[in-house]
Amino acid sequence: DGREPWHPEQAIDRAAALDASVRTRVAPGERADLAVVDRDPLAGSTSADDLRAMRVAATLLGGRLTHDTLGG
Repeated sequence: DGREPWHPEQAIDRAAALDASVRTRVAPGERADLAVVDRDPLAGSTSADDLRAMRVAATLLGGRLTHDTLGG
């Protein structure tokens, strides 16, 4: 949102933030709750503005498609 961080010394990188939000893995028998975004959030060329503008293309809850902009 353009504001300065409160404690920039506590910042973590994108991979650590993503890892902290993952509670399971994609495998048979797992919950299969996941979101598909419209670009790679870990790509080095993805700017902070790109992250804020990122769109959710699809979501699955319990393995069931609950949101889909991909036409699946």
